[in-house]
Amino acid sequence: MIQYEKQNPLLFLKIARKEKYKFLSVPIVVILINFVLILKYQTPYVEYISTVFFILYLFISYFYKIEKPNIEINESNLLAPITGKVKKVTFNQDNYSIIIQKPLFSTCEIRTMTNTDSINSLSENSEVSWAIKSSRVKIFSDKSPHPQGQLIGINAGACELCVIIPLEYELSVVEGQHLICGKSILATSKKSSSTSNEGRDYE
Repeated sequence: MIQYEKQNPLLFLKIARKEKYKFLSVPIVVILINFVLILKYQTPYVEYISTVFFILYLFISYFYKIEKPNIEINESNLLAPITGKVKKVTFNQDNYSIIIQKPLFSTCEIRTMTNTDSINSLSENSEVSWAIKSSRVKIFSDKSPHPQGQLIGINAGACELCVIIPLEYELSVVEGQHLICGKSILATSKKSSSTSNEGRDYE
């Protein structure tokens, strides 16, 4: 049985929420200050400023939204690491390359595809790997092995992610297909077995 590193999914979820609240603190503080100004000094136009920052609060809340999928564990499958659309599929001599485009208003979570994928580091060797192109990405841990479908990072807003898959897998996606993080299957091992564990929803 694979021995996982000490990685606490609930701790990673806590880190993600802390990152969210860090950005939410700005509009919250501004709204509270404006509320005091209105009550105590009747400052004009403050309510309009509060409205703008309340809208900003809603945007940030949506950008950092995290779903809680009931993940079907099957080590023969490669799960989608982010929610988005398959932009490009390339067949190379040694592997497949998939570009996934994450839209602006999709869930921010990044999850592991299998229990041994190389996290945020592309590999030309015979292993599954992925890397994300974004200045806003935050990876919680790059240790391996790790539970399949585990929340491993976040990226608020749009980005692109490149996946490298060895030829020992058979692709299950096509260009233009919409993927759901932790649920959609990118590829299945050609040596796949029919065994799978029960779904989990611990985050």
